[in-house]
Amino acid sequence: MQLDSETIEQLLIDRSVGALSSDTEALLAAYLKHDRQAGELARQFDETADLARRTLSVASLPSLPALQTDKLLRAEASRRRWRLFRNAAGLAACLVLGLSLGLILSRNASSASPPPSFAVADSSLANDEARDTGPSASDFWSISRLRDRLKATEPKHSSHLIWDSPIKLPRIGDKS
Repeated sequence: MQLDSETIEQLLIDRSVGALSSDTEALLAAYLKHDRQAGELARQFDETADLARRTLSVASLPSLPALQTDKLLRAEASRRRWRLFRNAAGLAACLVLGLSLGLILSRNASSASPPPSFAVADSSLANDEARDTGPSASDFWSISRLRDRLKATEPKHSSHLIWDSPIKLPRIGDKS
């Protein structure tokens, strides 16, 4: 009786690592007595498995010292404290610098003379300024002031491009 080589190799590997049942191992041993080539292959597999067992045995591993996590945790906590202190000191320095600069500038502004007035050379700008009733301090950044400025600068009659369809050419039309 002849078995294919793949089946023999799988059985020999299982036998070498001790994964065969006793019945299968007895049948394989009987087969190996009749097939000298399979017997030689079995000896090679057994030697390889034995070398692997000796290499991976637990007794041969050197003992490693225990990882000292307490030192690492203390170092990390210290580093975090210093980082917090450094960030807080930087924020405090920025705050002191900003307040000092604001105080210095406010003293200089109160002692300075009023800003000079400028004459407007462009007549359209002069007319806009004349029409402007002078917004209050709360209206300076308002949307209504921006809208009024945009309407004043918008041309009265203009044309624009009308494109009804992507397959038709655009046409010029009046703004409605």
